[in-house]
Amino acid sequence: MMITKLFLLSAYADALRVADVRVQAKPVMKLRGGIAGVDPTVLAKTFYTLAIANVAFVTMAPEKAAKKICDIDVSPIGAVVVENIGVQFACGIIMALCALNGVDVGKAVAWGMVPNIYTKTRDCINGKYTSLGLPLSPMYSMLAFNTALAAVSYHNSGIAGNKGTLAMLAIATLNALTGIVMYAAPHAAVHVQGMGTVTATESIEGLVRYEGGAFLSNAVFVASLALGKSAVDSIAYAISLQMVAGPLTAFFVSDLFPEEKKGLILAWAALSMLCVPIFSGRF
Repeated sequence: MMITKLFLLSAYADALRVADVRVQAKPVMKLRGGIAGVDPTVLAKTFYTLAIANVAFVTMAPEKAAKKICDIDVSPIGAVVVENIGVQFACGIIMALCALNGVDVGKAVAWGMVPNIYTKTRDCINGKYTSLGLPLSPMYSMLAFNTALAAVSYHNSGIAGNKGTLAMLAIATLNALTGIVMYAAPHAAVHVQGMGTVTATESIEGLVRYEGGAFLSNAVFVASLALGKSAVDSIAYAISLQMVAGPLTAFFVSDLFPEEKKGLILAWAALSMLCVPIFSGRF
């Protein structure tokens, strides 16, 4: 979600102008001339709905997205990494919007796994992984495991301690472990994913680290829902981690963004972080 600066500014402004604020909504900002009430749910829905355009661009045109956002020309392997970043964000968006609209948390998490399951199935069938020299066995294994967890989460939703909750925690754990490896050791992650024959350039490692941040963000969101937190609280936790593990790390550690775009990236990250206390009702 790196190119949604203008969208997020619009989302934030629209949420502030919502006329039909629920009675329960907390007044969160004291402005000159009165008190403005912001409904965290409305802001969160707007935030994620507008992010869909960015995710569609990244997943459907990863090479163009990498060039536009990071000013880098990616290899076919790099395009897979960029697309995977978009897929992980798509998973998070679907989970968030489902949860915000009252879908049972187990079903919300299951629906959120659909983009990942679909793209992995598609690429195994159409020979994309084979053409890139990537092994199919780990792909099939992870696909089967994720599909099974999604099915259990969907069909066993409800009270804490049941199969659905355990499946959600398993999903969160799997995402967390994947994210930790990608974030902390992107070069090793390249080899784990079967890309050992491809030189892990600095830009590819930066993209892999960014993908790891997306995995970690989704892990926190799923775990939070599984442990009984509200959708907006879970979103606040997930965005906080994503901003640190995603754009801020890419800015200060990976040096993934060109100089002319760093100001916009920082502004976007700051605006996103400003939404966090609103989501959690502390601002």
